[in-house]
Amino acid sequence: MATNKCFILAILLAFFVLSSADAINTNEVVKVVLGPCAEYPGSKCVKACYELYGTRKADCEPSNHMCCCIFS
Repeated sequence: MATNKCFILAILLAFFVLSSADAINTNEVVKVVLGPCAEYPGSKCVKACYELYGTRKADCEPSNHMCCCIFS
Protein backbone atom coordinates (compact mmCIF):
# COMPACT_ATOMS: atom_id res chain seq x y z
CA MET A 1 0.00 0.00 0.00
CA ALA A 2 2.89 2.36 0.74
CA THR A 3 4.28 1.94 -2.76
CA ASN A 4 0.93 2.97 -4.25
CA LYS A 5 0.93 6.16 -2.18
CA CYS A 6 4.50 6.93 -3.25
CA PHE A 7 3.62 6.30 -6.87
CA ILE A 8 0.61 8.61 -6.69
CA LEU A 9 2.65 11.31 -4.94
CA ALA A 10 5.37 11.01 -7.58
CA ILE A 11 2.81 11.45 -10.36
CA LEU A 12 1.27 14.49 -8.65
CA LEU A 13 4.69 16.03 -8.09
CA ALA A 14 5.67 15.46 -11.73
CA PHE A 15 2.41 17.02 -12.90
CA PHE A 16 2.95 20.06 -10.69
CA VAL A 17 6.54 20.55 -11.87
CA LEU A 18 5.63 20.21 -15.54
CA SER A 19 2.64 22.53 -15.30
CA SER A 20 4.63 25.22 -13.49
CA ALA A 21 7.49 24.97 -15.99
CA ASP A 22 5.22 26.41 -18.68
CA ALA A 23 4.83 29.59 -16.64
CA ILE A 24 8.58 30.20 -16.60
CA ASN A 25 9.79 32.03 -19.71
CA THR A 26 13.59 31.88 -19.88
CA ASN A 27 13.76 34.00 -23.05
CA GLU A 28 12.23 37.07 -21.45
CA VAL A 29 14.29 40.28 -21.70
CA VAL A 30 13.79 43.07 -19.18
CA LYS A 31 15.01 46.60 -19.89
CA VAL A 32 15.32 49.38 -17.33
CA VAL A 33 15.49 52.92 -18.72
CA LEU A 34 18.09 55.18 -17.08
CA GLY A 35 17.65 58.32 -19.13
CA PRO A 36 18.41 59.99 -22.46
CA CYS A 37 21.46 58.88 -24.43
CA ALA A 38 22.65 62.50 -24.34
CA GLU A 39 23.18 62.13 -20.57
CA TYR A 40 24.54 58.55 -20.81
CA PRO A 41 26.52 58.33 -24.05
CA GLY A 42 28.28 55.05 -24.90
CA SER A 43 30.46 53.83 -22.05
CA LYS A 44 28.69 56.05 -19.49
CA CYS A 45 25.51 54.05 -20.13
CA VAL A 46 27.34 50.77 -19.49
CA LYS A 47 29.12 52.17 -16.42
CA ALA A 48 25.87 53.49 -14.90
CA CYS A 49 24.11 50.14 -15.45
CA TYR A 50 27.00 48.31 -13.83
CA GLU A 51 27.11 50.66 -10.82
CA LEU A 52 23.34 50.64 -10.29
CA TYR A 53 22.33 47.10 -11.25
CA GLY A 54 25.52 45.05 -11.61
CA THR A 55 25.03 44.35 -15.32
CA ARG A 56 27.29 45.36 -18.17
CA LYS A 57 24.56 44.79 -20.75
CA ALA A 58 23.45 48.26 -21.76
CA ASP A 59 22.39 49.97 -24.94
CA CYS A 60 21.12 53.27 -26.26
CA GLU A 61 17.84 52.37 -27.91
CA PRO A 62 17.71 53.91 -31.40
CA SER A 63 13.91 54.12 -31.37
CA ASN A 64 13.60 56.39 -28.32
CA HIS A 65 17.24 57.45 -27.72
CA MET A 66 17.21 56.19 -24.14
CA CYS A 67 19.97 54.40 -22.22
CA CYS A 68 18.64 51.00 -21.13
CA CYS A 69 20.09 48.36 -18.81
CA ILE A 70 19.29 44.92 -20.22
CA PHE A 71 18.55 41.81 -18.16
CA SER A 72 18.03 38.47 -19.90
